Amino acid sequence: MLAHDLKPYSRHEASGMKALADRHVGHYTTIDHESDIMLGAIKIDLNRNLGTFVGDVEHEVAHCFETQFPPCEDWTPIDLHEKLLRVVAQASARIFVGYPMCRDERWLECSTKFATDVMTGGEKLKQWHPWLRPVAQYFIPEMTRIRGDHRRALELLLPELRKRKAKLDDPDTSPHNDMIRWMQDRAKNTEDKSFNEKELANLQMLTATAAIHTTRLAIIHALYDLAARPEYIEPLRNEILDVMKDGDGVLQKQHLTQMKMLDSFMKESQRHSPPSVATYQRKAMVPIKLSNGFNIPAGTIVQCNTNILDQTPAEWGDPHAFDGFRFYQLRSKPEDANKFQFASPTYDSMQFGFGRDACPGRFFASNQIKIILAYILSHYDIKFDEGVVGRPKNFMFEVNVLADPTKMVLFKKIQ
Repeated sequence: MLAHDLKPYSRHEASGMKALADRHVGHYTTIDHESDIMLGAIKIDLNRNLGTFVGDVEHEVAHCFETQFPPCEDWTPIDLHEKLLRVVAQASARIFVGYPMCRDERWLECSTKFATDVMTGGEKLKQWHPWLRPVAQYFIPEMTRIRGDHRRALELLLPELRKRKAKLDDPDTSPHNDMIRWMQDRAKNTEDKSFNEKELANLQMLTATAAIHTTRLAIIHALYDLAARPEYIEPLRNEILDVMKDGDGVLQKQHLTQMKMLDSFMKESQRHSPPSVATYQRKAMVPIKLSNGFNIPAGTIVQCNTNILDQTPAEWGDPHAFDGFRFYQLRSKPEDANKFQFASPTYDSMQFGFGRDACPGRFFASNQIKIILAYILSHYDIKFDEGVVGRPKNFMFEVNVLADPTKMVLFKKIQ
């Protein structure tokens, strides 16, 4: 219950960003960078516009499967870690930088590689004594690449920014509706003089890092759970096809809301395979006193364990069983129709954090995951190779829960 004690504290008093930055040596890996412009663009502009992007995102997802995946006329092994990285990156870039830049191979490579360089470079730098890190950073290739990633992002973004600027006076040109514009508008409205083209490129890298890899991993976990439990495939596929009937087969905003069985399966998959066993991470920027009298000194990082299944509420049923429709059944009561959703952070479901500073991109992530899973289930049958028995065990890296990268899922296109 002590998690409730942190809820009243603002992000400047108990900071999730500072906790993340400490984990990844953010001062050197460049992620120790909290921006009100970026936060507002995600928390307000992105969430407000999510419904308008459903068709666009699905179009990018379809384009990726058509151009990046093999024909899959017969059972074909797919490396999900590699292929879904491209799908999620391009689908996300459609909202972040707009079309046609979302299909620019150079931009997609830069925005996906940056996160890997941050994580790998940070781990290598942590092996050095803090006193030596100012010098050690120049001996770690990934740290050099991080600086190069930022330069490359700016170099790739500049032509797009200039093109947009040149069209500002054209009355026949509709203004772009994407994160580039939202950030620019916020900087203009707040008269933020520190915001420039370089800062915009840096924020685009940080946004991509936050969005792409966690979303990809959630989809992989869900597909592993589906391949290991094929009895869920047909009911989920039937739900997807049924809710899309009223849109002539075109995915729309209301369809995602109506996919309650898929939402439940996603939540159950995440319950068993959370992105991290440590959630609600906060760095105390001020001294904090808990309700039990314990004092947290400023500078201390606290976190909650998301992997204690035994503490699941009794009304949820067997906590250790995988019940893909657990939350669908819980939502069947009229008074609970809007509860237990994938993107709902609660004390019993903290995968997206907790309180008013919960993950601001959780609704975006939920939409992306649903759109991609709905596309896969509508177009493919999936299964594990015959040699794979049951659900492959996850790997742990620090507090991160990773799907086994050595296992392939077989895809076969539905005729």
